[in-house]
Amino acid sequence: MDAKTIAEDLMAYLPGPRVERDWSLGGCLSYRPGATPFFANVSAVRADDPATLARLVEHCAGWFGSRGRSDCFWFVTPSATPADAVDELTALGLMHVGHGTAMTMSEPPPAGPRGVDIREVEDSDAFLEYRMLTLEAGSPHGVGEADRAATLADHDAEWQDLLASGRRRRCYLASVDGEPLAAGGLLFTEHGAVALAGGATAPHARGRGLYRALVRHRWDVVAAEGVPSLVVQASDDSRPILARLGFVEVADIALLRQAF
Repeated sequence: MDAKTIAEDLMAYLPGPRVERDWSLGGCLSYRPGATPFFANVSAVRADDPATLARLVEHCAGWFGSRGRSDCFWFVTPSATPADAVDELTALGLMHVGHGTAMTMSEPPPAGPRGVDIREVEDSDAFLEYRMLTLEAGSPHGVGEADRAATLADHDAEWQDLLASGRRRRCYLASVDGEPLAAGGLLFTEHGAVALAGGATAPHARGRGLYRALVRHRWDVVAAEGVPSLVVQASDDSRPILARLGFVEVADIALLRQAF
């Protein structure tokens, strides 16, 4: 399977010890326990016709609903069928809520600045730093006590998941003068491609090249293992940054929400 195909339908191929998948009806349903919205998603939509697509929508309500979810998110790409899948889905009541871009990289990105120390997370305390840093970076209005408490409450389970991944998931912290300031991960699929898994920089440390350093470090990791290729599904905010680092756009992604 080539990198473009995996990048376009990445959610269907990401590894995880508690991930469930259902390919039974013209698409891939993926579920992982947790509050993160995108842990319940539909990708690789390949319905034969509008009627099959409608049955897939109905199937999603039952499948995700039985797992305690009240919604799921659809990642619809140019390879989806039927060709007007987005229009068909919105006619069925799904809401268009966002956009993304599938991207690939096959050449080394630029190096990061000097003085950045990047290490793989190897213990629970470092993993908690990684998770808290990611939480802070994704919360423009500050992290509330409820968010911190939720992160602490499920930390042991998340750490066990990381151990159970057998290093198919790897997490990295970038530090300057001993202070962790940025975080980023890798997910090794079963199909030869490796995906960037997030990227977070503490708000007060942005603009110092830490994200660039993490991308280059992760490239070096996968190249050393004989996989000189990275894939990612980028948000509209991260797409231009990744493009400057050498990622190439391969597909637009329409993000739709199905509530039930």
